[in-house]
Amino acid sequence: MARLVGYGGGSVFVNAKTSINLTVDLVTVNVVALIVPDHVQSVSVIIGQPFINHDQVIVFIHGHQIRLFSADTDNIVLPNIAQLPSKKVSLCAKETTVIPACHMGHISVYSNDYSNDVYVDLQSRNWPGRFHIIPRCIVNLENECYVPVFNVSNQDICYEKDKIVARTHACFKETADMSFQCMTLSNDKIFQPFEFEDVEKQLNHALSDLDRRKILNLLNNYRDCFAVNLKEIEDWVLSAQLQDAKCRQIIETLSQAQGKNDEKEIRQNYVLKDKRLYRKTPDGLRWVIPKGARRRILMYYHDGAGHFAVDKTLEAIKARYWFPTMRNYVRNYIRSCLGCMYNKTSSGKPPGELHPIEKGKVPMDTLHIDHLGPFVTSVKKNA
Repeated sequence: MARLVGYGGGSVFVNAKTSINLTVDLVTVNVVALIVPDHVQSVSVIIGQPFINHDQVIVFIHGHQIRLFSADTDNIVLPNIAQLPSKKVSLCAKETTVIPACHMGHISVYSNDYSNDVYVDLQSRNWPGRFHIIPRCIVNLENECYVPVFNVSNQDICYEKDKIVARTHACFKETADMSFQCMTLSNDKIFQPFEFEDVEKQLNHALSDLDRRKILNLLNNYRDCFAVNLKEIEDWVLSAQLQDAKCRQIIETLSQAQGKNDEKEIRQNYVLKDKRLYRKTPDGLRWVIPKGARRRILMYYHDGAGHFAVDKTLEAIKARYWFPTMRNYVRNYIRSCLGCMYNKTSSGKPPGELHPIEKGKVPMDTLHIDHLGPFVTSVKKNA
């Protein structure tokens, strides 16, 4: 099994290898891809073969453009650049602009390649100690235009004149299709109306009979609008558990009557509550998170909570969730977090500066003496 070493000395073993048809511009090349665990990066596929080094690819440089063409041994004539997909439009700063720490500002921009509407996608810049965000927006380059910047760091951010602020996509006018299509919505499932017995526990006992009747009528009027499957209610925890083979096996075991002795350990450690699988812990019941949903938990409690270290991130997760080898998974995730790598600063006391003494011109020019004391003396004044 191959082993990859990345930023910060972190390593990961490759789970599998496959081939992918990768398309750039008008070139499609079959390249090798490596499949790695999901805690390494947001997408668990790494393209392992350099695209431009392939025999079928020609790199063409025209002015400030670099485009890729397919090599044709019979005909070396290159196609027109206009046939290629539109490249990104670079927006540059008109003047040197400083965004103060923990502030939002605007940068006046221009483009030499385009003079119409462009779409700026969401971008986050992990400059060391100067993390900032450029939100989504549409900029009209025909007039004076600005790009917003959120500086969420504790240092000022400076974009110098003519420096690229963002690379955007050109917007094209679409022709609207005014045709309409009639659709008929139907529901094959027939729901029985709610009765007082169905909702009595959820209603406030202080309500009058008239108010209860109004609530019951309202529920029955919107009876068909209620969710009938897991995707509609977006219960991602339960949905993830039912999609995981191991969780489904435990749920099926707990749903059946107690039988075999080998099920005793499962019943001691797990419990079903509201059709969800929980783990019994000394601190109470915790949701069981299957393997496919663990990265989402880490992104919420680490990336979205300020990039805390292992102990604080683990403490926040353990307050609600449980899955095996939690500490190892959290540690590996934080080791491979690019935001932490870019912004991590050395802790502890900084090293002191050396002040060497200039070398004398004659022997014994400088004497070095070590001073010791004062020492603790005894009753007889002995050190």
